[in-house]
Amino acid sequence: VTLAKALWSLASNTIFKSDNGKTSSSTTFDVFCGSVTHVAATASSFITSILSSSRLLGAVTYFDGQHHDARLCLHVAITAGTYGAACVNHCRLTGIKTLKNPHATGPDDFVHACTIKDSLTNTTKTIYAKSIVNATGPFSDAVRKLIDEKHSNKVRPSHGTHITLPPKYAPKDRAMLIPSNDGRVIFCISYLEESPKAPEKDVEFILNNLRPHLGPIERSEVVSVWCGIRPLAAPETAHDGSSGSSQSIVREHSIHADVKGRILSITGGKWTTYRKMAHDAVTVLIEQGMVDATKLMWNVPEIDNTTSNVQPELLLDDSESLTAKMVLFGARSLRQYTTLPATLAAVSASPVSSSSSSFPDGNNNKFALPYLEAAKKLAAANQMPLWVILHWIQTYGDKVEVLIQIAKGEKDQHPAATASSFEKRRVCPSLPTVTADIRYSCRYESCERIQDFIARRSALAFLSVEETKEFGIKKVAEVMAEEKGWNAATREAEVADAISYLDTFEAKP
Repeated sequence: VTLAKALWSLASNTIFKSDNGKTSSSTTFDVFCGSVTHVAATASSFITSILSSSRLLGAVTYFDGQHHDARLCLHVAITAGTYGAACVNHCRLTGIKTLKNPHATGPDDFVHACTIKDSLTNTTKTIYAKSIVNATGPFSDAVRKLIDEKHSNKVRPSHGTHITLPPKYAPKDRAMLIPSNDGRVIFCISYLEESPKAPEKDVEFILNNLRPHLGPIERSEVVSVWCGIRPLAAPETAHDGSSGSSQSIVREHSIHADVKGRILSITGGKWTTYRKMAHDAVTVLIEQGMVDATKLMWNVPEIDNTTSNVQPELLLDDSESLTAKMVLFGARSLRQYTTLPATLAAVSASPVSSSSSSFPDGNNNKFALPYLEAAKKLAAANQMPLWVILHWIQTYGDKVEVLIQIAKGEKDQHPAATASSFEKRRVCPSLPTVTADIRYSCRYESCERIQDFIARRSALAFLSVEETKEFGIKKVAEVMAEEKGWNAATREAEVADAISYLDTFEAKP
């Protein structure tokens, strides 16, 4: 795990007594370091204060990682851009045509003409490619059918529902894995964070399985609701990609290479194995001759005039993917801000202490431990509150000092970079996102719309629909209008679109 946001999160796997008196527990994973620690039911205040003691036998604790999936996806794309990839957003593939070259044979006898529609300008462009990698998740079947309408479905869509509850139902520095009544587990995680509408039956399922352990939770206490689509790889026996239960499908990825048509499709998988997926896909491309690896010698540009953003030693050879050696944008100089050991072996020998410190913002923030000292120094040197520095390191990694400079440049709006001025810069009253985040996203992260920021650059839409509607959208619109030069009509249209988008997160049944 390479980004600061995913450094450390202390997770707890709780063991309960089931209705028939037998022990019920989810499988535990010794993910990052140390051995699993067994905790007596009465030994931890967080267990006794939050969980129903009548059903509780004990718990085990272990370290796990946490990440913001949209931001990790963004950092992967930005990393690709630093190596010469042309990355665009708000564009849709609408057509693929094969153009044959009657004067050539072999790998140069045809190219794919791909029609791309830009939804921001409502224009279309044609991009030509010798080979296509179809890594479009739940849309991969639709892409393959652009070439062959008879293509059989290879993806089994499966939705996963998430709800946001008040902080009292989960300790800030620990997560809980609670067994559900159908053999799965529910993750109860304290988390600062284009979603389909979550089914109400899923919301009730989650609440019904939490209530025996956390006590009576009212439906009205749900702050926001959203749903994500898992693009599971359909079993070979399921040719239509629709029959059977998705619970039984293994969450592994599948690669299908149409060598003659020079299209590689990768389906299934999950964030946990995204590096492995990238390695396997590129390796198949090279092995099947769908790409000439000897010509992929990237001219790596420098970003922000600092060599810390490039890895010039990473030149693709003729045998394999280099993902195992590649560090993501935002993490290449991250170690200077952390106290993490240099190797996982050292981590295992000296796990992070389970004790926590109380920070000035009143939060017990376990994620901050590895870079707390560096954050304190940056806060003092720049006369900025510690909570905002911690937020920037967690979110942007080694780009924290770019955010600091942006915030200093906001003095026209906020004369002094004091703690009180940063309170006024908050986008939402209870969340750490500030106006400098919006400016950074507009300047460096291709943030084009309000919807982009509240859902795919920050997590405002996921954390509090009410606060985002009441405070967030107005603040984001104000800053983005300055950064993008929007006129009044564009600004009003963006606000209306963002409000409509937030309606899909409404917690009301």
